[in-house]
Amino acid sequence: MATSEPVEVRVAAEQAEARLIDRLATSLGAVEFASATTKEIRMTHLDPTDREDAPR
Repeated sequence: MATSEPVEVRVAAEQAEARLIDRLATSLGAVEFASATTKEIRMTHLDPTDREDAPR
């Protein structure tokens, strides 16, 4: 019969995994926010005649 790892080790590993997932989600959220902000800045600073919704 295989010896199972102590409960403390499993709990610590699960907590570390949860922190890693949280950091990754935070990083991805920051990238999405930066991308959306960059797009918004570009749209704001375009020449009004270059905008897609500009009257022709």
